[in-house]
Amino acid sequence: MHQIITLKWHKTNVLKHRFKCHSSHTSLSKKGTLLRLNVSFFISLIGLTGMLKWSFFCFSDSLQDDQENSKYDVFVSYSGRDFSWVQEHFLPLLDSYHLKYCIHSRDFEPGKPVLQNMADSVFGSHVTVAIISSNYVTSKFCQEELNMAVCKNKAEKLPSSVLAVRIDSINRKKLPKILRRTTFLDYVDSNERQTWDRRLMKHLLSKIEISKSWEKDV
Repeated sequence: MHQIITLKWHKTNVLKHRFKCHSSHTSLSKKGTLLRLNVSFFISLIGLTGMLKWSFFCFSDSLQDDQENSKYDVFVSYSGRDFSWVQEHFLPLLDSYHLKYCIHSRDFEPGKPVLQNMADSVFGSHVTVAIISSNYVTSKFCQEELNMAVCKNKAEKLPSSVLAVRIDSINRKKLPKILRRTTFLDYVDSNERQTWDRRLMKHLLSKIEISKSWEKDV
């Protein structure tokens, strides 16, 4: 009789222990799921801008070394949807002045993280020209290239090394705030279009020379 009671007591304790283990495992599983959800939410919350800032600090040392010897005169920041305009109207102008330029469709290195490609291109160029359009302002990648160009400009403490060219009728109020303090050329305006290329090259060449002089003094 004593043995039967002992066995029942032991069986009951085993069942209780299993229940506790299962409850604990379920609790941990729920916590793990919540943790994964929180991490996913955090990543979606910080978005590409947060990743950019994180990467900027990671790459800051190498970028400071790179900007001493710029590889390109111009980095052209544009939406892929506007490449036909860039190819037809803008690149031939740079070619006519024998300027060395970087465009993502040709010069970004395959296999390299996109943010590093952006950073290397922006910090490896004297001037960034942003081809502004409705496509541009809705592209997160274009916005991050622009943010990097502004970061570079602040780091060098020079007059703005960013130029903006508007190529469609997007409302100026919808443009990023940082563009309001940069040289802005309007290809859409019929009056400005008559001289936009000369005005563009005047500003562009001036900024390139200022950047080159700064590199010599560093």
